[in-house]
Amino acid sequence: MRKCLNLLLILIVATFFGLVTKQAQAGSLVKISDKNLVLSSDAIITGKVLSIESRWNASKTNIYTDITIALNQTIKGDLGSNIIVIEQVGGKIGDKEVWLTGSPEFSVGEEVLLFLKANSKGVLHTAHMGMGKFSISQT
Repeated sequence: MRKCLNLLLILIVATFFGLVTKQAQAGSLVKISDKNLVLSSDAIITGKVLSIESRWNASKTNIYTDITIALNQTIKGDLGSNIIVIEQVGGKIGDKEVWLTGSPEFSVGEEVLLFLKANSKGVLHTAHMGMGKFSISQT
């Protein structure tokens, strides 16, 4: 619990000094509190985006994007590796493009703070869509 409170304090201070920026959220999403974001996440990490690859699912009915992250720090959880892949619904393959409103956007080389959830198969994704992703910038 103390670690969660420390993380919450770090987020507040970092946001105040402009080190962490949040991408815009769609107006239709309900914002979750920082406390609930921390508590509902299976893992919280900082890292650098190494690659982004979109792919079809097995039946070619939906596009998913795999984002490979090199971990800098694990704040919550045990991921068992220094490199992880998170999966997001949506992406672009050729002239086909599918995106969910409120999905986070990533770019290669970006430093991120991620709040992660695992689905029933253990596949990681951002918690609460775009609300689980923060960009870290040094200004």
